[in-house]
Amino acid sequence: MPIDRVGKPYGPVLMRYSPANIPVLIVVCISIALTGPTLAEDRPGDEFRLAAEAYEYEAVDAVERAVEAEGEAIGQYMELATIFEEMAGIIRRAASLADVDQWDKISWEEYQTLEHRRDAILDELEGHHLRKTKQAQPDVEFIGAVREYR
Repeated sequence: MPIDRVGKPYGPVLMRYSPANIPVLIVVCISIALTGPTLAEDRPGDEFRLAAEAYEYEAVDAVERAVEAEGEAIGQYMELATIFEEMAGIIRRAASLADVDQWDKISWEEYQTLEHRRDAILDELEGHHLRKTKQAQPDVEFIGAVREYR
């Protein structure tokens, strides 16, 4: 067996463990090898889980917009955040049902109601922002300078 600079023998990792621990190590290695591929497999509800994550990000974004908003828009953004969270919950439940192959148990009525309410709020917010937008006014000084240059 090779010896390192300190004078201690070194070698394969299994030689450092006592013989009593070797069966335990083998069992652990085998269990990891058997469970590894199952963890990497796609599950039927994975697409739903991705959609739920996207809705949760939308909810966070709506809260951030509420902080920056004024007046009635604050409440609308907070309601929007709540709707996104509820939609994420529905999608997560659908993912769980899809994983156990119970597609027929997935109900979309509440989700569709939330979708319609979400769209209505987004339309209201868009109209609110359009009203606040001012038309650009021509810069008289700039136009005069251009004419002078010509």
